[in-house]
Amino acid sequence: MIRVSAPDSATAVADRRLVFALSNAIENAVDHNDQPSVEMSVETTDTAVEIRVADDGPGIPEQERDITQPQHGSGLGLWAVNWVVESFGGNLAFETPERGSGVVLWLRPQ
Repeated sequence: MIRVSAPDSATAVADRRLVFALSNAIENAVDHNDQPSVEMSVETTDTAVEIRVADDGPGIPEQERDITQPQHGSGLGLWAVNWVVESFGGNLAFETPERGSGVVLWLRPQ
Protein backbone atom coordinates (compact mmCIF):
# COMPACT_ATOMS: atom_id res chain seq x y z
CA MET A 1 0.00 0.00 0.00
CA ILE A 2 1.24 3.49 -0.81
CA ARG A 3 -0.18 6.51 1.04
CA VAL A 4 0.42 10.07 -0.07
CA SER A 5 -0.18 13.15 2.04
CA ALA A 6 0.30 16.75 0.98
CA PRO A 7 -1.15 20.13 1.86
CA ASP A 8 -4.26 21.05 -0.11
CA SER A 9 -2.44 24.09 -1.44
CA ALA A 10 0.48 22.08 -2.84
CA THR A 11 0.79 21.94 -6.60
CA ALA A 12 3.58 20.36 -8.56
CA VAL A 13 5.01 20.89 -11.97
CA ALA A 14 7.74 18.32 -12.34
CA ASP A 15 9.96 17.37 -15.20
CA ARG A 16 10.91 13.80 -16.01
CA ARG A 17 13.96 13.85 -13.75
CA LEU A 18 11.87 14.44 -10.64
CA VAL A 19 9.32 11.82 -11.68
CA PHE A 20 12.26 9.43 -12.20
CA ALA A 21 13.69 10.24 -8.75
CA LEU A 22 10.38 9.77 -6.94
CA SER A 23 9.68 6.54 -8.83
CA ASN A 24 13.10 5.20 -7.81
CA ALA A 25 12.64 6.19 -4.16
CA ILE A 26 9.24 4.48 -4.01
CA GLU A 27 10.46 1.42 -5.94
CA ASN A 28 13.41 1.10 -3.56
CA ALA A 29 11.05 1.15 -0.56
CA VAL A 30 8.78 -1.48 -2.13
CA ASP A 31 11.60 -3.76 -3.36
CA HIS A 32 13.26 -4.08 0.05
CA ASN A 33 10.13 -4.99 2.00
CA ASP A 34 8.17 -8.27 2.06
CA GLN A 35 4.83 -6.59 2.76
CA PRO A 36 5.42 -3.03 1.65
CA SER A 37 3.68 -0.13 3.26
CA VAL A 38 5.07 3.10 1.87
CA GLU A 39 4.15 6.62 2.84
CA MET A 40 5.04 9.67 0.80
CA SER A 41 4.50 13.11 2.30
CA VAL A 42 5.10 16.58 0.96
CA GLU A 43 5.64 19.76 2.96
CA THR A 44 6.29 23.16 1.45
CA THR A 45 7.61 26.50 2.62
CA ASP A 46 8.58 29.61 0.69
CA THR A 47 12.15 28.36 0.44
CA ALA A 48 11.94 24.56 0.29
CA VAL A 49 9.95 21.55 -0.76
CA GLU A 50 10.43 18.49 1.44
CA ILE A 51 9.38 15.12 0.01
CA ARG A 52 9.64 12.19 2.40
CA VAL A 53 9.36 8.55 1.27
CA ALA A 54 9.22 6.15 4.23
CA ASP A 55 8.58 2.45 4.63
CA ASP A 56 8.26 -0.11 7.40
CA GLY A 57 10.88 -2.52 6.05
CA PRO A 58 14.17 -3.68 7.56
CA GLY A 59 15.96 -0.35 7.14
CA ILE A 60 19.12 0.63 5.30
CA PRO A 61 22.32 -0.73 6.85
CA GLU A 62 24.81 1.99 7.77
CA GLN A 63 27.45 0.62 5.38
CA GLU A 64 25.00 1.04 2.45
CA ARG A 65 24.16 4.69 3.12
CA ASP A 66 26.98 6.11 1.02
CA ILE A 67 24.97 7.36 -1.93
CA THR A 68 27.87 8.94 -3.77
CA GLN A 69 28.40 5.67 -5.67
CA PRO A 70 25.99 3.03 -7.01
CA GLN A 71 25.79 0.11 -4.57
CA HIS A 72 27.03 -3.27 -5.75
CA GLY A 73 24.11 -5.55 -6.51
CA SER A 74 21.39 -3.06 -5.67
CA GLY A 75 21.17 -1.13 -8.92
CA LEU A 76 21.21 2.62 -9.22
CA GLY A 77 18.23 3.26 -6.91
CA LEU A 78 19.09 5.87 -4.31
CA TRP A 79 22.28 6.94 -6.09
CA ALA A 80 20.12 8.01 -9.05
CA VAL A 81 17.65 9.75 -6.71
CA ASN A 82 20.53 11.67 -5.14
CA TRP A 83 21.94 12.61 -8.56
CA VAL A 84 18.59 14.06 -9.66
CA VAL A 85 18.01 15.91 -6.39
CA GLU A 86 21.49 17.46 -6.57
CA SER A 87 20.84 18.52 -10.17
CA PHE A 88 17.97 20.63 -8.77
CA GLY A 89 20.29 22.17 -6.15
CA GLY A 90 18.78 20.07 -3.36
CA ASN A 91 19.98 17.25 -1.15
CA LEU A 92 18.96 13.80 0.02
CA ALA A 93 19.08 12.45 3.56
CA PHE A 94 18.28 9.16 5.27
CA GLU A 95 15.91 8.65 8.17
CA THR A 96 16.28 5.42 10.10
CA PRO A 97 13.77 4.95 12.90
CA GLU A 98 13.69 1.69 14.88
CA ARG A 99 11.76 -0.04 12.11
CA GLY A 100 11.80 0.90 8.48
CA SER A 101 13.67 3.62 6.74
CA GLY A 102 13.08 6.66 4.68
CA VAL A 103 14.65 9.17 2.41
CA VAL A 104 13.99 12.88 2.46
CA LEU A 105 14.40 14.96 -0.68
CA TRP A 106 14.91 18.68 -0.04
CA LEU A 107 14.37 20.81 -3.11
CA ARG A 108 14.22 24.51 -3.79
CA PRO A 109 11.03 25.72 -5.44
CA GLN A 110 11.68 26.52 -9.09
